[in-house]
Amino acid sequence: MNKIIITIGAIITMSCNNPQRINKSQMLYEITNEVQYMKEWMWEDIELGKVDSAYGVWYLQSLNEIEDKIIQIKYGK
Repeated sequence: MNKIIITIGAIITMSCNNPQRINKSQMLYEITNEVQYMKEWMWEDIELGKVDSAYGVWYLQSLNEIEDKIIQIKYGK
């Protein structure tokens, strides 16, 4: 859970403080990578018993939905 909050905070900070304008394609690529990292962390946390599996599965479903929406935006579907 903390990893998710930290990652989202880092993305927001980078996007707000970056003086260079990042193009849409690069931004979607970075967001997709972060979502995939978050999914990996969540699986690890579930396996290690740090997160209740019911909550972990719910977070993973949410992350999958986010990833699907990013793909839709990226490819215009």
